[in-house]
Amino acid sequence: ATLGSPVSRVAYAETPAGIAWTDGYTVNLLKGGVSRPVAPATLNPEPTVTATTGGLAAGQYGVMCAAVLDGARSAWTHPVFVTVGDGGGLTVALPARALSVEVFVTSREGETFYHEATIAPAQTSTTISAVYSDGASATYDVLAALPGGRILGHHFGRLLSVTGAYLFHSLPWAFGLYRPAFDYIPAPEDITLVASTPGGLFVATAKATYWLGGSDLSAASMTKVAP
Repeated sequence: ATLGSPVSRVAYAETPAGIAWTDGYTVNLLKGGVSRPVAPATLNPEPTVTATTGGLAAGQYGVMCAAVLDGARSAWTHPVFVTVGDGGGLTVALPARALSVEVFVTSREGETFYHEATIAPAQTSTTISAVYSDGASATYDVLAALPGGRILGHHFGRLLSVTGAYLFHSLPWAFGLYRPAFDYIPAPEDITLVASTPGGLFVATAKATYWLGGSDLSAASMTKVAP
């Protein structure tokens, strides 16, 4: 694997999807002898969405997109809401790129996004002429790439990354993404160890060992259990 720096310290952890590893800068996944980013980068520039002709009923429709690599999605692009007239459509355009892009669209005046189309790497646009709302559903959330750290771990479908006194955890089964405003747990001092068990997670510093019970870290509280 290629490191971001020749003096990087590598940390790794086994997960059901492969070996997650980091050089402190990015988090990657090693599987079948191939290493790749654990999640694709967010589309930049973001796709443009314009009204066109088609078969949509008059109203407002929302569109957001994500790049896809080996089944893993990037963070969402910002939702774009476009108003079309009766018999309208939506054209989603973006520059050429190496990855496929999934397009999620709301129903007329809706709030939930549904997978309606996939733009192949060789394509630069697609037109949405009908919305069926029967594909995979999603709601928009502010997401970012899970930061690299000194320690990696895996706990009930979440990838863990430790930087200093902060334990960052991914979304469930979306190892490369986390919500920066919510998905972290601060410790009193720099964290030196994380250990997953069937009943919860141990987190240790140089001064104390703490316990976070259960499988859902977003709802767990930290309790001191040992020096």
